Order: sequence, then C-alpha cells, then structure tokens
Amino acid sequence: MDFYSLQKELKEKWDLGDDSWDELKNTVILTFERDAKNNNIFSKYGGRIVFRHTNHEDRIFEGETWICSLSLKGNYYFAKGLQRLDGSFMLELKREQMEDIADAVWKGHKDKIEPILEEKYKEVMKKTVGEKVAEAVGEKDSEIRDLCIQIEELEQRDSENRQIIASLEEKVRAAESRECPDEPAVSMSASPFRIGRVSVERTGPDELRSEAFNRTRYFVHISSDYRILLIRPHDSGDVICIDNKIMLNGLSMALQFSGPTQLISEYSPEYGGILIHLR
Repeated sequence: MDFYSLQKELKEKWDLGDDSWDELKNTVILTFERDAKNNNIFSKYGGRIVFRHTNHEDRIFEGETWICSLSLKGNYYFAKGLQRLDGSFMLELKREQMEDIADAVWKGHKDKIEPILEEKYKEVMKKTVGEKVAEAVGEKDSEIRDLCIQIEELEQRDSENRQIIASLEEKVRAAESRECPDEPAVSMSASPFRIGRVSVERTGPDELRSEAFNRTRYFVHISSDYRILLIRPHDSGDVICIDNKIMLNGLSMALQFSGPTQLISEYSPEYGGILIHLR
C-alpha cells in the first residue's frame, strides 16, 4: 500500500466529504516542536513554517508526530491533525503501511534521522565489537592458563624424573661398590674365620645367626642381583652383632622368609669375610 492508498483509507475511516478530501490530498507527516523565542508550536514543510490550525491547537502538542492535512495561507501552512503516530497507532498498522510511513518520515526528516541512526549504529557496533573482543580475550586467557598448567605439570614430571634417575644412578654406584669392596681384604692370618664352609642360619625375615659372628661390628654388602651377601668384620662397621646375631633391614625384600633356613656360606680370603649365597 502506498501513501495515497493510506490517505484514501483514512478518508473512509473518518467519513470525510469531498471538500475535506481535497485538503486530505495535501497530507504529510510532521513532527512538531516549540519555538523557544516565541513559544509557538510549529513544524516545517517545503521550506515553509507550518502552524497548527486554530481548531487543532488543543490536539497537537510539542514533540508529537502527526499525519496532517495542510492548507496554504499566504507564506504559511496550517495543519489539521488527522492521526497521531504513537505506539497504539503503529500496532494497528500492517507491515506495508508501516513501511510507507517510515519511507515518508525518512524523506521528510532524513537530515535529522541520519545522525541519530549513525550514533545508534556506532553504539551498537562498539558494543558488539567490545563483546567479541572480550570473548576472544577470555578464550585466549583460558588457553594461556591451560598451557601454564600443562607447563607446570611437565616441569614437575621432569623434576621427578631427574630425581628418580639420580637415585637410580646412586643405587648403581652403591651396588658396584658393594660388589667390589674398596676396603683391603683381611689377611688369612688375621681373619677370625676358618677357611671353608661356615654355618649361617636365617632365623627371621631380617635376622642371621652364626657362631662365626663373634665381632661387635660388621660391614655388609649385597650383589646387584641380590644373590650374594658379603659380611666382613670391621671396627667401623654399621651393622651391630649381639649374641652371634645380626639384623639386616630389608633382607626380607631381597629374599622372602618362609621359616628358619640354613644358608650356603663360606669364608672368602679374597674379600676377608663370609660369602652367603641367598639363592
């Protein structure tokens, strides 16, 4: 529906006669404002001032938008208010009618509407861009936090692995030193052991007993495969012997204990101590 069709619809709605219809043909949409200097309510159309018709001064007020019929008298137009364009009126219109009115308003007030739309557009774009930027920054911050956590975990694992490797290397060195004792072997003449077989009994998970254990302190070494145990007397030994018994903490981990057992043992002149075969 074009604006002319809307005019005809308004004519039928208000049951206007032919005389009034002639005025209706010169119908426009105007927004009225107040002249701060003269305190008059007015609008503009075609470069001329538009005043309210005398009979419509009590209908048309400042800030309102109206569909008006205009009559030209001298240099001024006088407007009769036909329909105020407010929320209730817009809700009753069809989409085509809204588009026609919007087009008429745009043509008549383009210079005023453009700055408003431009400002609104800037605000909307600024808000939209800001939201997108904040969303992107939030996602990147989250990714950075996740990467930092992963880096910390990897560094922790690396530190743990280094400690494990260092511990294993230390154990290897200790095992090698136990297999090849640095202390000089005790000479046969000075040895408290008799050459040949020695009776050693395992009396507990970590306890060994032998009549040959007649010194107070001993050094104890075990092979890397946990098969051979070397027990040597020494004044600085770290294993204490009481009543021919010595306690070897951890022996049960190297060899499971199922009950008292005689262990195959012999005196070794080479190492100056008793070699005990655990397996």
